[in-house]
Amino acid sequence: AHVLGMIGSSMDKIDQLKQADFIDRNGKDLSIGTYDICFHKVDFGYESGKRVIDGVNFTARQGTTTAIVGPSGGGKTTICNLLARFYDVDAGSITVGNVDVREFTCDSLLKNISMVFQNVYLFRDSIKNNIKFGKPDASDEEIIAAAKAARCHDFISALPDGYDTIVGEGGSTLSGGEKQRVSIARAILKN
Repeated sequence: AHVLGMIGSSMDKIDQLKQADFIDRNGKDLSIGTYDICFHKVDFGYESGKRVIDGVNFTARQGTTTAIVGPSGGGKTTICNLLARFYDVDAGSITVGNVDVREFTCDSLLKNISMVFQNVYLFRDSIKNNIKFGKPDASDEEIIAAAKAARCHDFISALPDGYDTIVGEGGSTLSGGEKQRVSIARAILKN
């Protein structure tokens, strides 16, 4: 009876997932020519009535470096999650290249964004394929150039099978710093 109850609960959750709308249901496959990022009067909270972001305004200009600095829980990661449209704003707007992120399909938006998170995930595959994930049709020369730019070519070359070395799920055979460099190489290759 207990197992049947668990199966019934799981089936209910699957039904809820099947009925969920895609966040980009009305999005278009858009290309942009400029890459300024603008937050205009952005409000957001993960829970109703509890704002994490309140009236945020800033512009990160193309070709410049913008640092988002603040205390733990201050909304830095939330700003990145909203930019990538992992969530939608409660109020205000976010634009990339003067286009509201809500007008893109998620795929066409994320073609313009690379993120390197503190906790990096690598696939159980070769280091080459983990870097290539950023650009599946990349040549070996492009992969090596990205790795050199990310300062990981030397330690990759010293591995038993070099770029063909298989890393465990999550990148378990590499140190945290090495995993981050591979992730940076992936972002550089994606451009």
